[in-house]
Amino acid sequence: GGDLLGQFELVVRHLGEPVSVSTQSSGIAQLAIFVFAIKLASAQPGTILLVDEPEISLHPQAQRSLMRALRDLDVQMLVATHSATLLDRADPRRIVRLTRTPAGIRVASPSTLSDTDARKLARFTSPHTAEAFFARTVILAEGMSDQIALEVVAERQGRNLDAEGISIVPMGGITAAKAFMQLYGPTGLNLKVAGLCDENEESHLLAALE
Repeated sequence: GGDLLGQFELVVRHLGEPVSVSTQSSGIAQLAIFVFAIKLASAQPGTILLVDEPEISLHPQAQRSLMRALRDLDVQMLVATHSATLLDRADPRRIVRLTRTPAGIRVASPSTLSDTDARKLARFTSPHTAEAFFARTVILAEGMSDQIALEVVAERQGRNLDAEGISIVPMGGITAAKAFMQLYGPTGLNLKVAGLCDENEESHLLAALE
C-alpha cells in the first residue's frame, strides 16, 4: 500500500496544461494545499484549524481571497501571520498581538471595543492601517497629507521609521481618535501612541489620548 501511494502525483492546471504541482509556482502549490484543507474542514464539523503564515508566496489579492475563504468556514481557527494584507477589514477584537519580553510573552488584544467602534474600525482597517498592529509605536495623524509631512520630516532628520518600528496612521479625521486609541492604546494592542493634529483640534486628540 505504501509503495502504491508513493507513486501518486498531484497534477494542477493553471493557465495552461495540467502539470505536476511540484513544477508549478510556490504560490500555486501553497493554494493547492489550502484547497484540500478547506475541503476537509468543511466536511468535518468541530474542526479546529491552525494556520501558520498563509501569506507565504501569495500576492496581496490572493492573500485577501484566501482569508475570505477561510473566514467563511464554520470552524474554530487560529491564524499566525506577519501580513497586514490578511487583516484587511478584520474585526479588531479578533486580533491578538504577542510580544516577547524579558518576563515572557505578553498578550494584548482590543477585545473591549464596543460593537459600534469595532464595526467602524473594521471599515477603516486597510493593509496600511493594519501595519501598525506589528509596530512598536504608532503616530496618529488626521489625514494622508499629515502622514506625508511627518515622513518627509523624519527623512530629513535621518530617521528610519520602519527600522524603529514606528507606523504613522492617517485616521481620516480627528473624530476617530478615540476609537483608534481603543485599538492601539493600553486597553487594546498596548502600543506606544502619539498624535499630531491642527491646533484648534488639540482638545479632541488630548481627550482621546487621556
